[in-house]
Amino acid sequence: MKAMILYYSKSGKTENLVHKICEILPCDTLKVEPQDPYGNYLMSVIRVRRERKHHLVHKTVTAIPDLQAYNLVFVGFPVWFNDVPAFFADFLSNCDLQGKIVVPFATSGMDSITKSLSTLETVCAGATVKFPFTKIKWKKSDTQDWLDTLKTEFAHK
Repeated sequence: MKAMILYYSKSGKTENLVHKICEILPCDTLKVEPQDPYGNYLMSVIRVRRERKHHLVHKTVTAIPDLQAYNLVFVGFPVWFNDVPAFFADFLSNCDLQGKIVVPFATSGMDSITKSLSTLETVCAGATVKFPFTKIKWKKSDTQDWLDTLKTEFAHK
């Protein structure tokens, strides 16, 4: 099973999970970057709130990858206002994920990935979304159990 990780990491927490996944499964990785980078925490919160209120979606500088050779696609992101960052969701909607297994993982201060799953089901049209995980800063997240599940499910396929 050939795997790709598509991710956005503003603070480095999501990228840390990318490295942990790569330790147990051979994966290609692609960091998705917004065209207009987000600033510090406070400026990012203000900007994201404005973007959501006015339904603004910014483009990325990252080219849409050819995922034809991949069966498994991990998507990693920080949870912003209980959802996937809009530019990242837009990026995913332009990827051909038809027939792929998509494994979402997110990092957050206190929100889980749960409310993001409906967005992912929409933007990852035709994919099977499985094994979602959130590493929450203020709660004990069982990262190792999740990684063990991934290893059991995908390491020898």
